[in-house]
Amino acid sequence: MTSAALPSAHELARHLGLNAAEADVLWGGVDDQRARTTHLLEGLSADQWDQASLCVGWTVRHVAA
Repeated sequence: MTSAALPSAHELARHLGLNAAEADVLWGGVDDQRARTTHLLEGLSADQWDQASLCVGWTVRHVAA
């Protein structure tokens, strides 16, 4: 099985038919969501990390990894 290289952000935006301004808005939203997720995860206690997630057999730690 061969693996294809992941497209760059620019290539993905072009594939989606986005112009530069639209791509900037899209990736700005992605960056914002990543920052909010990081902030949320940084605030978890050890017990919260070990809680069961909605994915059967997986903890919050597994899902976040």
